[in-house]
Amino acid sequence: MAWQYYISGGGVTRELKEANGHSLSISRRAGAVSTASWIIDSQPEDAPLWPFGTAVTVSRADGPETEILFRGTITNDQPSADPSDESTPYQASDAWWDMDGEIYRQSRKITLSDGTTGNALYGRSLLGRAADGERMSAAQIISAAIDYAAGIGINIQKGAIDAPVTPPWIETTDKTLSEIIRLALLWQPDAVPWIDHTTSPPTLHVTRRSAMEQTELDFAGLGQCRVRAFPEQQISGCEITYELSNQHGRTVAVDSAGDTSALRCARFTIPLEFEAGAAAPRQEIKTVPLGDYTQLGWWQRIFPWLPNDADITEVMIMPAPPEGFTNILVAGTITDWMRDDLDLSASEHTVSCKAGMEVDGKNFTEKELSRKFTLTNASSRRYAGRFSMGFAEPVPTGVADAFYAAASQLQYGGSIVIEEEECAGGRALMGKAVNVTGARAAWASMKAAVVGVDEDFDSGSTTVTLGPARHLAPQDMIDLLRASRWRHSMQPQNPDDNAASGDEGPADPFGPEDNRSESPGKLSAITLETEDATCAAIIDADDLEDDNPAMFREIEYTGADGKTTRAIFLATEPQADEEEENEDPDGDGSGSSDDCSHDGPPDGGGGGGGTPENEHDGGHPGSEEPDRDGGHPGKTGPCW
Repeated sequence: MAWQYYISGGGVTRELKEANGHSLSISRRAGAVSTASWIIDSQPEDAPLWPFGTAVTVSRADGPETEILFRGTITNDQPSADPSDESTPYQASDAWWDMDGEIYRQSRKITLSDGTTGNALYGRSLLGRAADGERMSAAQIISAAIDYAAGIGINIQKGAIDAPVTPPWIETTDKTLSEIIRLALLWQPDAVPWIDHTTSPPTLHVTRRSAMEQTELDFAGLGQCRVRAFPEQQISGCEITYELSNQHGRTVAVDSAGDTSALRCARFTIPLEFEAGAAAPRQEIKTVPLGDYTQLGWWQRIFPWLPNDADITEVMIMPAPPEGFTNILVAGTITDWMRDDLDLSASEHTVSCKAGMEVDGKNFTEKELSRKFTLTNASSRRYAGRFSMGFAEPVPTGVADAFYAAASQLQYGGSIVIEEEECAGGRALMGKAVNVTGARAAWASMKAAVVGVDEDFDSGSTTVTLGPARHLAPQDMIDLLRASRWRHSMQPQNPDDNAASGDEGPADPFGPEDNRSESPGKLSAITLETEDATCAAIIDADDLEDDNPAMFREIEYTGADGKTTRAIFLATEPQADEEEENEDPDGDGSGSSDDCSHDGPPDGGGGGGGTPENEHDGGHPGSEEPDRDGGHPGKTGPCW
């Protein structure tokens, strides 16, 4: 069978030999860029037959039989710089090359710059979460990425995607389409993505090793066979610890499979919250116990002037505090999140009583005493709220089982070489598993996944690369343990979140208030003013003489109408002047003078008894009594 090889592109199909071409080779890779390469002998100044960016198809034909070998885009068309070898090497890359260069963008509802809410298509993506909030499997994530690639013009379509594991949500920023596929398969390490170039457009499939079709090759018929087992990559168990916040605070959930107590157990810690969330709130609270307010000693802390024999009665607190409100809030605030999440609260209450006592010489029978407090069921400590998640991701299920099922199997890898007159069956091994018979017994059932096929069509040699698929995801033990490190780092937890600080807080809430109305007290001065402050009456104790207190005293006197009047005045005890204490100015033995210092009548008269109608004649109101000369009232009253 004589095959002719053709390169089609730009609307023209050329037979390779007729275009002075040779050295055709095709390298197929699983989860990586596959390429087709050939050389055209030509002058350096000649224009390229297939310029950069030209979509090409590599095929071969023998009469009416035609086979598509490769579809891709020219990514290299530069002539050789060696004058002795005038040629132009061409290389075409498949759709994976385009997916390596294009960012995956996802439409997300977000607040736009103008303040409105709408859908924005940009490079921050939340893989694994559908628009309706449902979880997506790895297969669904990959399918969405391929649909996006096809939608922006990449020559690719999705095929059979076998990746049923449902991974934790993965928030990414500006990841390429090929990176999205690899990320989706982190938790399906036995899955192999590969492209079938025979379809139009090429089709991307994902096939799991456990479901791969097996092909047996005879060791004796191989040009070369280098195969080995990889027990160092085999895990004994899988343990995934999910960190999350719920009504109980910061908690963890563990998903495990296999023997997690053995060595070489793959362990992962996956935070289910994202950086879009808010840090856990903190609130410092200071309280003191309310104590027994029915006891005298309790009231004496507030009113230190209360004597020890005071009688406290009718003690009450209004309104009645809820159950558990036994502490006084002296610092901090009970916030909404504390009310909602921790069932803490605070409210204002008044404690009151009636006191009987004697203070400062005064007797009180029912003096009302009261003090207002803010009571709470909180205690002195630093309270910590829940981390506020940007997205409420539920705990994934079954991930540990799926990962263990894939990574606990013994992997085989290496390479084999198939020598043929024409490269024929090697490329059909993509997406399949290989067993080698006629050599080691283990190889006959090793089920080694094919992850690469390199065909040299000039020599007829095909090199088949067997798994593990190092290009796909971490495969050795160290990389397996790094599989979760794409998650965003979280704020370190403070070990003292729930501890009270050493701050003693504000002053004693029982301390006396600067309020004179709470104590009987003693006043040294008092000022009484009119409303317009034009006149005032001032009573100042400093104006009093020593040992002569002012007190209410009763005085009787005879008024102008001759009637005796009694009044109570605030006055000191009368004190006589020492020099005049024994003198009798008018010699009547009264010890006081009856003479009036007021001016006499204008006519110089002696001021006989006047009448009310003529009360100014004698300088004073007259007296109707005959023994009262001089117009003064009787001696029973002073001269006013």
